[in-house]
Amino acid sequence: MDTTPATPRQRRHISALEGLRGVAVIGVLLFHDGRLAGGFLGVDLFFALSGFLITGLLIDERVRTGAIRLGQFWVRRARRLLPALLAIAIAIVPLMYVFGSPGQLQAAREGALPALVYWSNWQQILQGSDYWALFSDPSPMTHLWSLAVEGQFYILWPLAVYGISRLPHWRRWLGWCTAIAIGASVAAIVVLYDPLDINRAYIGTDTRVSGILLGALVAILAVPAHADRLAALHPRRMAVASEALHVALVVGLGWSWFAIDGQGSGLYRGGLFAHSAAGALLGGTIGLARPTVVQRVLSWRALTAVGAISYSLYLWHWPVYLVLTSSRTGWHGLPLSLLRWAVSAAAATASLWLIESPIRHRRWIVRTPHVLTALTVSVAAVVLAVVAVPTPDTTPAAFDPDSVTLPSTTLPSTTPATTPATTPATTGPGTGTGDTTGDTRPATTTTQPATTTTIPRRTIRSVMWEGDSVAFDAAPGVVAALAAAGLEAHEYTYVGSALSAPSPEVALQAFGDPIKELQPDVVVFQLSGWDAYHPRDQQLIGFNAYTELVASTGAVLVFVTPPPIDPEKGTVDIEYVLSLARERAAERPDQVMVVDSAALWGPFSYDPNGDGVPERKVDGVHVCPQGSALMGAWLVQTLAAMFDGVTPAPPGDWAGGAWVNDERYNKPVGSCA
Repeated sequence: MDTTPATPRQRRHISALEGLRGVAVIGVLLFHDGRLAGGFLGVDLFFALSGFLITGLLIDERVRTGAIRLGQFWVRRARRLLPALLAIAIAIVPLMYVFGSPGQLQAAREGALPALVYWSNWQQILQGSDYWALFSDPSPMTHLWSLAVEGQFYILWPLAVYGISRLPHWRRWLGWCTAIAIGASVAAIVVLYDPLDINRAYIGTDTRVSGILLGALVAILAVPAHADRLAALHPRRMAVASEALHVALVVGLGWSWFAIDGQGSGLYRGGLFAHSAAGALLGGTIGLARPTVVQRVLSWRALTAVGAISYSLYLWHWPVYLVLTSSRTGWHGLPLSLLRWAVSAAAATASLWLIESPIRHRRWIVRTPHVLTALTVSVAAVVLAVVAVPTPDTTPAAFDPDSVTLPSTTLPSTTPATTPATTPATTGPGTGTGDTTGDTRPATTTTQPATTTTIPRRTIRSVMWEGDSVAFDAAPGVVAALAAAGLEAHEYTYVGSALSAPSPEVALQAFGDPIKELQPDVVVFQLSGWDAYHPRDQQLIGFNAYTELVASTGAVLVFVTPPPIDPEKGTVDIEYVLSLARERAAERPDQVMVVDSAALWGPFSYDPNGDGVPERKVDGVHVCPQGSALMGAWLVQTLAAMFDGVTPAPPGDWAGGAWVNDERYNKPVGSCA
């Protein structure tokens, strides 16, 4: 086994491998553009290919020369990777200062230096960042977690291979050690997976290195060399088998990219492993001497051209996306996507030809002193950008509690048992808590005759507020308003969790256990866009289980619609989620109702009342302190119209408390400035 030659194809250029890298980065670009649910798996394909190629190079050097020269290996890796990384680290802080939000600028400051030392993933974990919030809370450094994982592999793995290669039967030992490490990594992701916080499992080096090591194992086992030998002995059989294998692998990978999202538990309980194994096997056999149809397709010039710039394209595309927004360009949909892709490709091509290739192929900066000087100057430029670029004021804007006034049509009607699930909830005349003069929100008229709910009027003493991150940001003002109205108020909200997310079982425990323990008279659940991303059968299970649990306690369940999302930053279709809530109200007309907050918010606006203080965060999804107070005032008025025991207090009595300084209103930094 020790004398088995390394795969010789790794010492020659394989166009199909370049094309496969192109496919991987295209998947990521489509995912970040919201066009391919499983496109994030392109990163895992990169991992598998990197493990296969790097390990093959190390083994090939050991077999040919009898030794592995670690210094030369690391110098080659540095010449390949550091120039482009330095360029973006230098540019990202000024770029975010000009085009980004305060939160994005701070993320660029904090992430530039960790990116250079391949520490981005652990920095994000330690900060509690959420990779899956990249659409609502976009950091320009988020995508660099994967480069950190690969960088750590490039530093540590050659050391391991070097040490093991000095043993007798070193290749056998290397194979066994790799297999054990893969098992440990898979076990780590299963153990560390937390449905309410999947970031640790998703971007940790220990949990994700299995994807790279699977590619390494394919190289260690010399799969390509063995396949070539079999093809020489049994050309016809191997031709058929190779075609079938490649088609099966491509179909499996393609299916996963279209069918899988990053939230499902199956992804962390074998899904990532299976995907990486398929990617490693495809990468290891794509250079067969007798080409397959898949190999020919992957060798297309368009794909190989994308593959040639895949590294710099991955680096630059996400900052480009953050700069080229629909609000800044005035473009939407496919035209905006085409613009983003074109600019990303142009930036990547410029990086390749002006920075990466000259250094990698020693066309300039050849001598060691020149290299050290250039490196020192580049790092100094990064530090200068981090330190010298001015910091904007990120303090959440203060508001006058007495300015919290409701539009004249704020009291929504409930959805009764006789209302069809597809009929919009109505908005009846309501009572405000102050003068609405100067309110810039348009009045909302009723869309159907107001009807009376069959829920008997009762006296209530306690209310529980539940929901996802939107409800989380609204909670301080809601709780303050409820308490000022003489009610015992409780709040159980979770970022990234709804009735079907991450799973109905987890959601029922998170939301249901407090209800069983505290036995509130009313449970108010703010409906969520998170549910809309999950399969309908999963949504139905979640809604049914939650409704049954609340009903079993004797509490009244009130579903509340969320505030609108900025249409220029994304849309979430929650109509089916809303219909599920209405169906529950129709099934239990004496215990469940649905109320619509549309009249409160009107058409989307960051500053609905026009006082210069934002009610909504810059992400266009969540609320700021004044928006939280507005939600609280509206909810208390709504409950007072349905129940006894609720005495609304003027917002001036409660909307100016310490809760307005809660740290959630400065996450991301400057989002309510």
